Amino acid sequence: MADGNSSAKQSFVLILVGIPGSGKSHFASRLASSGMFVRVSQDVLGNRYKCEDLTRKVLAEGKIAVIDRCNFDVKQRKNWIKIANEKGVHCECVLFNHNKDECIRRCQLRIGHETILPDDAARVVSTMAKDFRPPAPIPKSKSQQSVQCSGGEQFRRLEIVSSFQEADDLADRYLR
Repeated sequence: MADGNSSAKQSFVLILVGIPGSGKSHFASRLASSGMFVRVSQDVLGNRYKCEDLTRKVLAEGKIAVIDRCNFDVKQRKNWIKIANEKGVHCECVLFNHNKDECIRRCQLRIGHETILPDDAARVVSTMAKDFRPPAPIPKSKSQQSVQCSGGEQFRRLEIVSSFQEADDLADRYLR
């Protein structure tokens, strides 16, 4: 994985992608503790439009907007890429590639989550997993500066984390 130092110093949009229980909110909260990253959570704010407004405000302040929502398909992620383009900043993406059963278990154990109750976890996570369409990188040439994905998505970086330790390690790199 690439070193997070180069991009943590300038404003950009960091799109988190994953099913419920995959660790997105934990990751976003860890980054937000630094003051340079701002967690933009639909679970907290209530709707996408409030998230879009906060993202624009965060970018105008020169900070990094961490989009903490499932962003389960190209259409969902397109909004954040559009805002980044409007503001003249780049997008990075972290894909949380975790096992559905582990995510269900984690959701069932959560206390006080903003939206998903433990009794609803299996149904909600299974539904989201069925509809989940993660970014699919297209192999790039050595001269390309960004990651092109099927569906027209483009990110400066696309990180894929497949364990909670990998996510913690990546957060550490962003915070350096």
